[in-house]
Amino acid sequence: RGGGEREGGGGPPPPAPGFSLPIALVMTTLIFVGLIGTLRMRKHALEGRQTLSAEAVTGGRLMTADELAMYDGRRSGSMPIYMGILGQVYDVTAGKQHYGPGGSYSFFAGRDASRAYVTGKFQDDLSDDVRDLKPQEFSGLVDWRSFYQKHEKYKAVGKVVGRMYDAQGVSTPLLAMVEMKAAEYDAQMELVRKKEASGLVPKTCSFKWHRDSGGQVSCGGGGYPRRVYDADKGREFCRCMPDTSVSDTVLMYEGCQKDATICGTKKTNTRNNQAEEVTSSEL
Repeated sequence: RGGGEREGGGGPPPPAPGFSLPIALVMTTLIFVGLIGTLRMRKHALEGRQTLSAEAVTGGRLMTADELAMYDGRRSGSMPIYMGILGQVYDVTAGKQHYGPGGSYSFFAGRDASRAYVTGKFQDDLSDDVRDLKPQEFSGLVDWRSFYQKHEKYKAVGKVVGRMYDAQGVSTPLLAMVEMKAAEYDAQMELVRKKEASGLVPKTCSFKWHRDSGGQVSCGGGGYPRRVYDADKGREFCRCMPDTSVSDTVLMYEGCQKDATICGTKKTNTRNNQAEEVTSSEL
């Protein structure tokens, strides 16, 4: 049989008409190399998009909770002071008198203590775990975030990888839920304000708070502050009632005169780990 191939096709097929075997191999090699190059280009393009997307989403540095803790104002006088809220990190060095060691809000420095912003428990709730909060508290948190976003001296520097943002700086389902619930609550309150403006329901009292004197409710536009129980929501609200009458569901504030338009509310003490509200005017 010499060097020939077996009859019946045991060897490789003959080259296609018009092509020699070497040319076919060269063409196959070129096609293969081109395919590899195309795949590599696509991979680099995808990586580029992912990097750009992460930078666009984060607007700065991604850091762990342990890294954020290094910026609490106590490590070195040359290091900035950072704090977090809903996963966003802000440089609050300009407010060192508030956030630095010995400051009234130093417990916010070096951590994301979102929960404490709305519970007022500055010892037990210095955490970013907000999963069980109420819609109005979610709304309050989003408002606080807006306060820092719009502050002329406090600048956003990044995000914390954890509950609110993943390792790529993309928001988590928890943050999406917080923002959705806050938006729904705000929409409901807008309807209430419209009803109040139309006279369908009594207006909500104005509220002020100071860490020394406590809270104060008032009805500057007319009416008398009363604690009104809302059965649908299962809680009390302060409403400016049109007359001085009271009932089982319309109650007076303790120590307030019946015809007063301004009433004090109980002041609580955080040194005993009780609730105390923070107001943005102090920061």
